[in-house]
Amino acid sequence: EPVEGEKEILEGIVNFGTLRVKQVMRPRSEVSYTDVSLNFHQLMDFVRTSGYSRVPVCEGSLDNIRGLLYIKDLLPFLEEGPDFDWRKLLRPAYFVQETKKVDFLLKDFQEKRVHIALVLNQHAKTSGLITLEDIIEEIIGDINDEFDEIGSRYQRLNDHTFLFDGKTSIYEFCKVMNVNPSLFYPMKGINESLSRVILQRHQTMPEIGEKIHIGPLTFVVESVDLKRIKKIRVQGHVAKVQ
Repeated sequence: EPVEGEKEILEGIVNFGTLRVKQVMRPRSEVSYTDVSLNFHQLMDFVRTSGYSRVPVCEGSLDNIRGLLYIKDLLPFLEEGPDFDWRKLLRPAYFVQETKKVDFLLKDFQEKRVHIALVLNQHAKTSGLITLEDIIEEIIGDINDEFDEIGSRYQRLNDHTFLFDGKTSIYEFCKVMNVNPSLFYPMKGINESLSRVILQRHQTMPEIGEKIHIGPLTFVVESVDLKRIKKIRVQGHVAKVQ
């Protein structure tokens, strides 16, 4: 039998194994991309402002992907004129279904030596983008969550208001707030993060200041990044007095 603490780490690893691409990917609305219609100088203007090292290139819309542009492939051609045919530099895009398990995708990335994939929904439309960096961030984030001491991810503001880090596990949250995890069902497991569970319930990234009601609790979004709720204020009358 694993001792307490080890058990939570093992559960965290199991939970990572259940993650699907859709839960980790950058959604379509946040994907930076460009179009084959741009001339070379317009493309270079885009590259300078985008800040990404690999960019999807489409024709007309993100549902018609022509390939991926690796910015390093442009380096020998920086002095070329506007009519330079940069499209010949495109590399094939790698596509995955949003239902694919992330641990399988990680193996594919390693075997195919690619670091980026376009994500397709059930209608073969582009629904997002996922990178090796996104997966590593997810793994490291989950591992860090398992090793954090309970209490390190929240502040008590008053008797009925707390400020939680979005990475707080549902297990830790329910222990602090004295609520039953069934409040958040369905979910993959008690070590899922508060951010991920709320995003699953809300289905889109909420705006800062937006309120989400779950049972007797009100969640107010304090800060967000591309894929996570970073800080969330929780109001309710079920918190323990500590």
